[in-house]
Parts: sequence; structure tokens; C-alpha cells
Amino acid sequence: MYSTVDDLFFTGTRVFRGVARIDLWFNDSQVAFYLEDGDSRPVLLDEEESRLIRRWAELALQATVEDNNCFLLHRRCDRLEQQRRARKLNRVKR
Repeated sequence: MYSTVDDLFFTGTRVFRGVARIDLWFNDSQVAFYLEDGDSRPVLLDEEESRLIRRWAELALQATVEDNNCFLLHRRCDRLEQQRRARKLNRVKR
């Protein structure tokens, strides 16, 4: 699927160096890579590569959202624990 080694990008069938930007919806069936080489023309992936890259992007976004939710839950639990301790010591104003 997707992996990087330094600045290499492996899609499963091809290896790209220096991917600057990815257009997940270049068209309905293809993803486009824009390389750092200064050429503004996109490199179009085939349908299978595009499907894999879109799936990778979906999972990466999902992981980011879940990580953020876990962070927020952790902060809330910490705050509730601090409030509980403060109430126990009669330091909370109601």
C-alpha cells in the first residue's frame, strides 16, 4: 500500500521520489501526484493504485480523528479527577 523511506513513495506497483502534493479526486477514477521537481503536470495513478491511495487517506484521516478524540477524552478525565479531588478537599465553589 503506502510507505515512505526518506522521500520515496511506494504505491504498490511504482515508486515515486519527492511527492509534493496528492490530489485524491483528480477525476472520478484517478489520483494525481504532483512531484517536487518543478514540473506542474500531474502524474496520474491507475485505478488500482488510486483505490489504494484513497483507502490509505481514508484510514489516515480516521486515525487522526480517533487520536484527537482519545486526547480530548483523556483531558476530560483528568479534569474530572481534579474536580473530584478538589471537592474531596472542599476547595470547589458551587
